Amino acid sequence: MPEHENKPAYIQNALNLGFDCECDVWLCEDGFFWLGHDGPQYKIMPEFLKREGLWVHAKNYDALLTITSCFPDVNVFSHDKDPYTLTSQKFIWAYPGEKVRPDRTICVMPERVKYSKEEKYTAYGICSDYIVRERIEFQFK
Repeated sequence: MPEHENKPAYIQNALNLGFDCECDVWLCEDGFFWLGHDGPQYKIMPEFLKREGLWVHAKNYDALLTITSCFPDVNVFSHDKDPYTLTSQKFIWAYPGEKVRPDRTICVMPERVKYSKEEKYTAYGICSDYIVRERIEFQFK
């Protein structure tokens, strides 16, 4: 649910339920990592980023540089409105409305655009604020 986006407890609950989860991460001048979409909101310890199933969207250069150099196993990426972005674990993050394929492509925010059923069933996975509703229509590989 969008109102819970990036709240550490909400993310941990989603992971506990077996979902993967995307989070927005900032590294600020105070030397700490923070979660938050439009800006830092929730301070976290670096260990938080190492959780299995986490997809880390580095929101600033310092976060991207530090995560890629200090935490090589963390699946991190950075983008704005690029059609496609490659994550550090070599998944393709597809902007809403872009073509998706089964070969490691993540369909982002399918609720914002209309995909055909054929397209929906070809995605490797999806990222959505409404994952329970959306996953019904997707076949996970």
